[in-house]
Formats: sequence, structure tokens, C-alpha cells
Amino acid sequence: MSASLDALPAADAARVRRAMADGNFGRCATCGEDITAAALLERPTLAACPECAGALRRGQAGRRFGVCGIKPG
Repeated sequence: MSASLDALPAADAARVRRAMADGNFGRCATCGEDITAAALLERPTLAACPECAGALRRGQAGRRFGVCGIKPG
């Protein structure tokens, strides 16, 4: 992973490293569900699962238990 992090802007790489250190890398910041490995390989800076990201784009953020309706662990 660190080789691909070197290709990211410094602020993005730092955010990914922080998430990895905190144990939150690959977990949706909104609902807590896992983000797929394929999606993370394509965009390691993802912070939301597809359902939450779509809802955020549609302006539906802030619903109970996250925008995708899944209660965090």
C-alpha cells in the first residue's frame, strides 16, 4: 500500500496513514460498514461506502444510523 500512497498528494496520504493507524481505514465514516477492497485500491482516500456516498451527493445526509440506514457496530 505504501507505494501507492507515495503517489497521493501529501495531505491525502497523511489522512490514509492516520486512518490505518487508528484502525478505521476501509470503514465508512458515516455508517461504519466496510468499503470494498476493490474500491479502496482504486481510490484509497474513500471515506464513505457507495450507499452513503450516493446519499451524500443527493443531499440526504444526516438520516438516522447514517445515510445508508445501517446502524454502526
